[in-house]
Amino acid sequence: MNATEAPREVECCPREAAVYLDTTPGALRVFLGREFRRTRAPTVRKDGIRARRSRRRRLRVFIGDPWLMEGRPVAWVRLPAAARRLGVDEAVLREELRENQEQTPDGWVSTYGKLRARKLGHCWLLCFEQKVSATTSQPSGEAQ
Repeated sequence: MNATEAPREVECCPREAAVYLDTTPGALRVFLGREFRRTRAPTVRKDGIRARRSRRRRLRVFIGDPWLMEGRPVAWVRLPAAARRLGVDEAVLREELRENQEQTPDGWVSTYGKLRARKLGHCWLLCFEQKVSATTSQPSGEAQ
């Protein structure tokens, strides 16, 4: 990886990862624990999240590229809170995401307008942060 390339995943503790993924550390441990029990492996990958247990059962979480924005973790918002923030009914938002969803190697993805959405387990999460484009950083009077 060269100096200008963004990292493919960011390592963090379960508490930090839970904050970014709008969940609790306990719920994240349960989500990952199901994969550990299913695979019986020391490292698991599910929906773009990778986790590794050490010999002392210490859990490290790696937030994968699908959850990152320009190489850094960003806050994702669960569907009920996103619906309130957008001022739309939760059922309408869920149906719109379901209509636009597609399966990728890293899980289910969808869009609502310009917002990205991903599924973590069975819950939709939306990202309200947008990528910074080169054209938005120019002064308004200059030609693009």
